[in-house]
Amino acid sequence: LTALSSVITLFTLPFFMALCLNTFYQDTEYSSNIEFPLKNILIQNFLLMFIPIILGVFTKITFKNGSKKLSRILEKIAFPSLVLIATMFFIKNAKTISSHLDIILVAVVCLVFAAIVISSLLSRALCQDSKTRRTIVIEVTMQNAAQAIALCVSPFAFNNEIMSIPAIIYALIMNIILLAYVALIV
Repeated sequence: LTALSSVITLFTLPFFMALCLNTFYQDTEYSSNIEFPLKNILIQNFLLMFIPIILGVFTKITFKNGSKKLSRILEKIAFPSLVLIATMFFIKNAKTISSHLDIILVAVVCLVFAAIVISSLLSRALCQDSKTRRTIVIEVTMQNAAQAIALCVSPFAFNNEIMSIPAIIYALIMNIILLAYVALIV
């Protein structure tokens, strides 16, 4: 499910980013500062997502024992690394974050709940069992935060740390809300 949704977002994320830039940033003080590098975004998405997926599948098929050991190691360092990076980012951008936190927080919470509700309703409409529905809700809600952060800060795409603030806040809030969701539903 993660691999499939990652491949789908290779194409949908640039579309939605362009739509948001044209809808929300048109005729604002920021519109002249933002270029939309579609080709670079597609290339970066391919490099950051598709190639690691292929390498992961290849490693799992070719080196079964080694891939299990590597997976256990990566599982232990992934979340602490994310927390460390987010903490450093928050410290570095504390002033900007605090001055816009009210608006960003409302938008992020609405987006998280929209992802939960829409994915839950769609999986119900597709007659999925409760375990599959929960998995879909978690997967849909968790997807794309890291990708959005990477696109915002990458010199190859936007090269703008300020643009990544909503994505970083989303990554943190999404985890809190999903933990509550899992605790209440499971």
